[in-house]
Amino acid sequence: MRIEKIEDKCNQCLLCVRDCVAGVWHIVDGKSQPVDVELCNRCSHCVAVCPCGAIRHDSPKMEQIIGVNRKNLQPDVYRDIISSRRSIRQFKDAPVPRDIIEQVLDLARYAPTASNDQNVGYIVVTGKHLIEETANTIFGFTHRKKPGSRPTTAILPQQQ
Repeated sequence: MRIEKIEDKCNQCLLCVRDCVAGVWHIVDGKSQPVDVELCNRCSHCVAVCPCGAIRHDSPKMEQIIGVNRKNLQPDVYRDIISSRRSIRQFKDAPVPRDIIEQVLDLARYAPTASNDQNVGYIVVTGKHLIEETANTIFGFTHRKKPGSRPTTAILPQQQ
């Protein structure tokens, strides 16, 4: 793995040193330097926090690193997203297009993982029969309610 600092771009803010939890970046003679490169967990925080674009990093690929759009971090935007979120309970009887599934999976790879290992996998089930069978297995303990019926309440004994 290669990590390097472009000296003529660096403003010596030392954010790379402060943000590197792996201990790759150190202060050497008053300047930030990537010293213990073999400790790098490929999180790319050093690249993300550098205000000058002075860090080159092999992993992840530079084209995968997207800067933070500060406009999306506004409380009003977050409030709108959270307060308008709803669970979907009525599904269309149509398959989700493959390109949409691929887009969602592509976005999921940006979710944080421990040490940026990204050691997760996904299984996409598209067979309607298998989806229904799995849903019945997982949620089969509930009774199907007829339209217009009132919800029932179960009173469970308290644990002592």
